[in-house]
Amino acid sequence: MRAAVLHAPRDLRIEDVPVPAAGDDGLVLKIHSCAICGTDTQMYVGADPVTRYPSIPGHEASGEVVEAGPGAGSYRAGERLTFWVSFGCFAEYVRIVPHKIAVSRLDDGMTWEQGAITQLLCACLRGVDCADIRNGERALVLGCGPVGLLTLQAVKAHAQPAAIAAADLFDNRIALAAQLGADVALSAREPDWPRQVVDGVGEVDVVFDCMNDDLSADKDAGRKLLGAMKPGGRIIVLSLADEPRYPSPQAVLRRRVSLHPSYVPMERTRELMQLATALVAQGQVDVRSFVTHRLPLERVAEGMEMTRERPDEVIKVMVSIPA
Repeated sequence: MRAAVLHAPRDLRIEDVPVPAAGDDGLVLKIHSCAICGTDTQMYVGADPVTRYPSIPGHEASGEVVEAGPGAGSYRAGERLTFWVSFGCFAEYVRIVPHKIAVSRLDDGMTWEQGAITQLLCACLRGVDCADIRNGERALVLGCGPVGLLTLQAVKAHAQPAAIAAADLFDNRIALAAQLGADVALSAREPDWPRQVVDGVGEVDVVFDCMNDDLSADKDAGRKLLGAMKPGGRIIVLSLADEPRYPSPQAVLRRRVSLHPSYVPMERTRELMQLATALVAQGQVDVRSFVTHRLPLERVAEGMEMTRERPDEVIKVMVSIPA
Protein backbone atom coordinates (compact mmCIF):
# COMPACT_ATOMS: atom_id res chain seq x y z
CA MET A 1 0.00 0.00 0.00
CA ARG A 2 1.03 3.63 -0.40
CA ALA A 3 1.87 5.60 2.73
CA ALA A 4 3.56 8.89 3.66
CA VAL A 5 6.60 7.79 5.67
CA LEU A 6 8.49 10.36 7.72
CA HIS A 7 12.19 9.38 7.82
CA ALA A 8 13.54 12.55 9.46
CA PRO A 9 12.38 16.14 9.96
CA ARG A 10 10.96 17.40 6.65
CA ASP A 11 11.88 14.11 4.94
CA LEU A 12 8.44 12.72 4.07
CA ARG A 13 8.28 10.16 1.27
CA ILE A 14 5.42 8.33 -0.43
CA GLU A 15 6.42 4.68 -0.28
CA ASP A 16 5.05 1.17 -0.62
CA VAL A 17 4.68 -0.50 2.78
CA PRO A 18 2.95 -3.72 3.87
CA VAL A 19 -0.81 -3.72 4.38
CA PRO A 20 -1.55 -4.29 8.09
CA ALA A 21 -3.42 -7.38 9.27
CA ALA A 22 -6.41 -7.15 11.60
CA GLY A 23 -5.20 -9.79 14.05
CA ASP A 24 -7.55 -11.14 16.68
CA ASP A 25 -8.83 -7.85 18.13
CA GLY A 26 -8.26 -5.32 15.37
CA LEU A 27 -9.90 -3.75 12.36
CA VAL A 28 -8.25 -2.85 9.09
CA LEU A 29 -9.73 0.31 7.58
CA LYS A 30 -9.41 1.64 4.06
CA ILE A 31 -8.66 5.33 4.78
CA HIS A 32 -10.59 7.76 2.60
CA SER A 33 -9.86 11.13 4.22
CA CYS A 34 -7.27 12.39 6.70
CA ALA A 35 -6.74 15.95 7.96
CA ILE A 36 -3.41 17.56 8.66
CA CYS A 37 -3.28 18.40 12.38
CA GLY A 38 -0.91 20.52 14.45
CA THR A 39 0.55 17.34 15.91
CA ASP A 40 1.36 16.11 12.40
CA THR A 41 3.19 19.32 11.54
CA GLN A 42 5.14 19.14 14.80
CA MET A 43 6.20 15.60 13.88
CA TYR A 44 7.07 16.81 10.38
CA VAL A 45 9.49 19.54 11.53
CA GLY A 46 10.98 17.50 14.37
CA ALA A 47 9.31 19.43 17.20
CA ASP A 48 7.46 16.44 18.68
CA PRO A 49 9.73 14.83 21.30
CA VAL A 50 8.08 11.39 21.17
CA THR A 51 8.29 10.85 17.39
CA ARG A 52 10.51 7.97 16.36
CA TYR A 53 11.66 7.62 12.76
CA PRO A 54 10.54 6.20 10.45
CA SER A 55 6.88 6.80 11.21
CA ILE A 56 3.62 7.45 9.39
CA PRO A 57 1.79 10.55 10.68
CA GLY A 58 -1.92 11.28 10.43
CA HIS A 59 -4.71 10.57 12.93
CA GLU A 60 -7.74 12.75 12.09
CA ALA A 61 -9.20 10.21 9.69
CA SER A 62 -12.20 8.26 8.52
CA GLY A 63 -12.33 4.95 6.72
CA GLU A 64 -14.20 1.81 5.76
CA VAL A 65 -13.80 -1.56 7.48
CA VAL A 66 -12.23 -4.08 5.10
CA GLU A 67 -11.19 -6.71 7.66
CA ALA A 68 -12.39 -7.44 11.19
CA GLY A 69 -10.71 -9.74 13.67
CA PRO A 70 -12.93 -12.14 15.64
CA GLY A 71 -12.30 -10.23 18.87
CA ALA A 72 -12.87 -6.73 17.46
CA GLY A 73 -16.50 -6.48 18.54
CA SER A 74 -19.60 -5.97 16.42
CA TYR A 75 -17.92 -4.12 13.53
CA ARG A 76 -18.40 -5.54 10.05
CA ALA A 77 -16.83 -5.08 6.63
CA GLY A 78 -18.25 -2.07 4.81
CA GLU A 79 -19.00 0.01 7.92
CA ARG A 80 -17.82 3.64 7.84
CA LEU A 81 -15.94 4.75 10.97
CA THR A 82 -13.99 7.52 12.60
CA PHE A 83 -11.89 7.00 15.70
CA TRP A 84 -9.82 8.46 18.55
CA VAL A 85 -6.76 8.29 18.20
CA SER A 86 -4.57 6.04 16.07
CA PHE A 87 -1.58 7.37 14.12
CA GLY A 88 -0.46 6.08 10.75
CA CYS A 89 -3.42 7.37 8.75
CA PHE A 90 -1.60 9.07 5.89
CA ALA A 91 -1.78 5.66 4.24
CA GLU A 92 -4.21 3.60 2.22
CA TYR A 93 -4.92 1.27 5.14
CA VAL A 94 -4.55 1.40 8.91
CA ARG A 95 -5.12 -1.02 11.76
CA ILE A 96 -7.07 0.08 14.83
CA VAL A 97 -7.98 -1.83 18.01
CA PRO A 98 -11.49 -0.72 19.06
CA HIS A 99 -11.30 -1.75 22.71
CA LYS A 100 -8.25 0.50 23.22
CA ILE A 101 -9.64 3.68 21.65
CA ALA A 102 -12.92 5.47 20.90
CA VAL A 103 -14.70 4.51 17.69
CA SER A 104 -17.85 5.96 16.12
CA ARG A 105 -19.91 4.86 13.15
CA LEU A 106 -20.61 7.64 10.65
CA ASP A 107 -24.16 8.71 9.94
CA ASP A 108 -25.29 7.80 6.42
CA GLY A 109 -25.42 11.46 5.42
CA MET A 110 -21.88 12.26 6.57
CA THR A 111 -19.02 12.60 4.09
CA TRP A 112 -15.59 11.06 4.61
CA GLU A 113 -14.25 14.57 5.19
CA GLN A 114 -16.81 15.30 7.90
CA GLY A 115 -15.98 11.99 9.51
CA ALA A 116 -12.28 12.76 9.61
CA ILE A 117 -12.73 16.14 11.30
CA THR A 118 -15.19 14.65 13.82
CA GLN A 119 -12.16 13.26 15.68
CA LEU A 120 -10.90 16.80 16.24
CA LEU A 121 -14.35 17.90 17.38
CA CYS A 122 -14.17 15.17 20.02
CA ALA A 123 -10.87 16.64 21.23
CA CYS A 124 -12.54 20.03 21.56
CA LEU A 125 -15.52 18.55 23.39
CA ARG A 126 -13.09 17.09 25.92
CA GLY A 127 -11.94 20.65 26.64
CA VAL A 128 -15.52 21.90 26.91
CA ASP A 129 -16.28 19.01 29.27
CA CYS A 130 -13.37 20.02 31.50
CA ALA A 131 -14.54 23.66 31.54
CA ASP A 132 -17.87 22.70 33.13
CA ILE A 133 -19.50 25.95 31.99
CA ARG A 134 -22.46 26.94 34.15
CA ASN A 135 -25.51 29.01 33.28
CA GLY A 136 -24.67 32.68 32.95
CA GLU A 137 -20.94 32.17 32.49
CA ARG A 138 -19.01 33.79 29.65
CA ALA A 139 -16.21 32.30 27.59
CA LEU A 140 -13.34 33.36 25.35
CA VAL A 141 -11.72 31.28 22.61
CA LEU A 142 -8.15 32.48 22.03
CA GLY A 143 -6.87 31.25 18.68
CA CYS A 144 -9.30 30.56 15.83
CA GLY A 145 -7.63 27.83 13.87
CA PRO A 146 -9.48 24.50 13.48
CA VAL A 147 -9.33 23.74 17.23
CA GLY A 148 -10.60 27.19 18.17
CA LEU A 149 -13.38 27.24 15.58
CA LEU A 150 -14.58 23.80 16.62
CA THR A 151 -14.32 24.69 20.32
CA LEU A 152 -16.39 27.81 19.69
CA GLN A 153 -19.14 25.72 18.10
CA ALA A 154 -18.87 22.96 20.70
CA VAL A 155 -19.33 25.47 23.52
CA LYS A 156 -22.42 26.93 21.87
CA ALA A 157 -23.93 23.52 21.06
CA HIS A 158 -23.06 21.66 24.24
CA ALA A 159 -22.52 24.19 27.04
CA GLN A 160 -24.71 27.19 26.11
CA PRO A 161 -22.78 30.05 27.75
CA ALA A 162 -24.31 33.47 28.28
CA ALA A 163 -21.87 34.87 25.71
CA ILE A 164 -18.69 33.84 23.91
CA ALA A 165 -15.91 35.93 22.41
CA ALA A 166 -13.17 34.86 20.01
CA ALA A 167 -9.79 36.43 19.24
CA ASP A 168 -7.15 35.71 16.62
CA LEU A 169 -4.39 37.47 14.70
CA PHE A 170 -5.63 36.74 11.19
CA ASP A 171 -8.61 38.37 9.51
CA ASN A 172 -9.83 35.23 7.73
CA ARG A 173 -10.08 33.36 11.03
CA ILE A 174 -11.72 36.27 12.84
CA ALA A 175 -14.35 36.45 10.10
CA LEU A 176 -15.04 32.72 10.36
CA ALA A 177 -15.40 32.94 14.13
CA ALA A 178 -18.07 35.60 13.68
CA GLN A 179 -19.77 33.49 11.01
CA LEU A 180 -19.79 30.43 13.27
CA GLY A 181 -21.45 32.18 16.18
CA ALA A 182 -19.04 34.24 18.27
CA ASP A 183 -20.88 37.11 19.96
CA VAL A 184 -17.70 39.17 19.58
CA ALA A 185 -14.84 38.29 17.21
CA LEU A 186 -11.82 40.56 17.40
CA SER A 187 -8.18 40.97 16.52
CA ALA A 188 -5.52 40.00 19.06
CA ARG A 189 -3.18 42.31 17.15
CA GLU A 190 -4.76 45.21 19.04
CA PRO A 191 -2.79 46.03 22.22
CA ASP A 192 -5.99 46.43 24.24
CA TRP A 193 -7.80 43.33 22.96
CA PRO A 194 -8.60 42.05 26.50
CA ARG A 195 -10.42 45.33 27.20
CA GLN A 196 -12.33 44.89 23.95
CA VAL A 197 -13.42 41.43 25.12
CA VAL A 198 -14.70 42.90 28.39
CA ASP A 199 -16.46 45.72 26.57
CA GLY A 200 -18.07 43.22 24.20
CA VAL A 201 -19.23 40.38 26.46
CA GLY A 202 -18.06 41.28 29.98
CA GLU A 203 -15.30 39.62 32.02
CA VAL A 204 -15.09 35.96 31.05
CA ASP A 205 -15.21 32.98 33.38
CA VAL A 206 -13.48 30.53 31.03
CA VAL A 207 -10.70 30.96 28.46
CA PHE A 208 -10.03 28.21 25.95
CA ASP A 209 -6.37 28.50 24.93
CA CYS A 210 -6.41 27.18 21.36
CA MET A 211 -3.22 28.87 20.16
CA ASN A 212 -0.23 26.85 19.13
CA ASP A 213 2.73 29.18 18.70
CA ASP A 214 2.05 32.72 19.92
CA LEU A 215 2.52 34.69 16.71
CA SER A 216 1.64 38.08 18.23
CA ALA A 217 4.25 40.80 17.77
CA ASP A 218 5.39 40.79 21.41
CA LYS A 219 4.62 37.12 22.15
CA ASP A 220 2.25 38.37 24.83
CA ALA A 221 -1.21 37.11 23.81
CA GLY A 222 -1.22 34.42 26.50
CA ARG A 223 0.15 36.76 29.16
CA LYS A 224 -2.67 39.24 28.61
CA LEU A 225 -5.42 36.73 29.40
CA LEU A 226 -6.01 37.95 32.94
CA GLY A 227 -7.14 41.32 31.59
CA ALA A 228 -10.21 39.62 30.12
CA MET A 229 -10.97 37.26 33.02
CA LYS A 230 -13.03 37.35 36.18
CA PRO A 231 -11.28 36.54 39.45
CA GLY A 232 -11.55 32.81 39.99
CA GLY A 233 -11.72 32.07 36.27
CA ARG A 234 -10.50 28.95 34.47
CA ILE A 235 -8.06 28.50 31.58
CA ILE A 236 -8.61 25.31 29.56
CA VAL A 237 -5.51 24.37 27.58
CA LEU A 238 -6.12 22.80 24.17
CA SER A 239 -2.88 24.19 22.76
CA LEU A 240 0.06 22.01 21.77
CA ALA A 241 2.67 24.71 22.39
CA ASP A 242 5.53 24.17 24.82
CA GLU A 243 6.52 27.84 25.11
CA PRO A 244 5.88 29.79 28.36
CA ARG A 245 2.81 31.86 27.71
CA TYR A 246 0.82 32.64 30.85
CA PRO A 247 1.05 35.40 33.46
CA SER A 248 3.39 34.99 36.41
CA PRO A 249 2.37 32.56 39.16
CA GLN A 250 1.96 35.52 41.52
CA ALA A 251 -0.50 37.23 39.15
CA VAL A 252 -2.43 33.98 38.68
CA LEU A 253 -2.63 33.46 42.45
CA ARG A 254 -3.84 37.00 43.08
CA ARG A 255 -6.66 36.50 40.58
CA ARG A 256 -7.32 32.93 41.78
CA VAL A 257 -7.20 31.68 38.18
CA SER A 258 -6.87 27.92 37.64
CA LEU A 259 -5.24 26.11 34.73
CA HIS A 260 -6.71 22.85 33.38
CA PRO A 261 -5.57 20.38 30.71
CA SER A 262 -8.26 19.18 28.32
CA TYR A 263 -8.09 15.62 29.58
CA VAL A 264 -10.90 13.15 30.28
CA PRO A 265 -10.66 9.35 30.69
CA MET A 266 -11.16 7.07 27.69
CA GLU A 267 -14.60 6.00 28.91
CA ARG A 268 -15.77 9.64 28.72
CA THR A 269 -13.92 10.14 25.44
CA ARG A 270 -15.99 7.33 23.93
CA GLU A 271 -19.17 9.12 24.98
CA LEU A 272 -17.91 12.42 23.55
CA MET A 273 -16.96 10.73 20.28
CA GLN A 274 -20.58 9.65 19.87
CA LEU A 275 -21.75 13.16 20.78
CA ALA A 276 -19.34 14.69 18.24
CA THR A 277 -20.71 12.45 15.48
CA ALA A 278 -24.29 13.34 16.42
CA LEU A 279 -23.58 17.08 16.44
CA VAL A 280 -22.07 16.88 12.96
CA ALA A 281 -24.81 14.62 11.59
CA GLN A 282 -27.51 16.95 12.94
CA GLY A 283 -25.84 20.03 11.49
CA GLN A 284 -25.22 21.63 14.89
CA VAL A 285 -21.48 21.87 14.23
CA ASP A 286 -20.01 22.82 10.86
CA VAL A 287 -16.72 20.95 10.45
CA ARG A 288 -16.11 21.90 6.81
CA SER A 289 -16.38 25.69 6.66
CA PHE A 290 -12.72 26.13 7.59
CA VAL A 291 -11.32 23.53 5.15
CA THR A 292 -9.27 25.78 2.88
CA HIS A 293 -7.24 23.25 0.90
CA ARG A 294 -7.69 19.71 -0.39
CA LEU A 295 -4.71 17.64 -1.59
CA PRO A 296 -4.00 14.05 -2.63
CA LEU A 297 -1.73 11.81 -0.57
CA GLU A 298 1.19 12.50 -2.92
CA ARG A 299 1.17 16.18 -1.85
CA VAL A 300 0.94 15.70 1.92
CA ALA A 301 4.41 17.21 2.50
CA GLU A 302 3.27 20.34 0.66
CA GLY A 303 0.24 20.43 2.93
CA MET A 304 2.47 20.24 6.01
CA GLU A 305 4.58 23.16 4.81
CA MET A 306 1.64 25.38 3.90
CA THR A 307 -0.11 24.69 7.22
CA ARG A 308 2.93 25.94 9.14
CA GLU A 309 4.05 28.76 6.86
CA ARG A 310 0.81 30.37 5.65
CA PRO A 311 -1.60 30.72 8.61
CA ASP A 312 -3.06 33.88 7.10
CA GLU A 313 -4.33 31.76 4.20
CA VAL A 314 -4.43 28.13 5.28
CA ILE A 315 -6.71 26.91 8.07
CA LYS A 316 -7.31 23.21 7.44
CA VAL A 317 -5.81 20.94 4.80
CA MET A 318 -7.62 17.71 3.97
CA VAL A 319 -5.80 14.80 2.33
CA SER A 320 -7.85 12.43 0.20
CA ILE A 321 -6.78 8.83 -0.26
CA PRO A 322 -8.96 7.36 -3.02
CA ALA A 323 -9.09 3.66 -3.82
